[in-house]
Amino acid sequence: MSIDNGNLATMAELSPHPRLIVVPPSGYMTPIENPKAVTTALRDLLEDQ
Repeated sequence: MSIDNGNLATMAELSPHPRLIVVPPSGYMTPIENPKAVTTALRDLLEDQ
């Protein structure tokens, strides 16, 4: 099952500080499947706060 990136973009536009990060190839367990990408994304998010 895949998620339509168009829907994700629409949800991001509704957020006051949107950030859409697509981590291919991953599914429901992205932190386990690609921990480096998740760590980088979280670190970037926290540094921007």
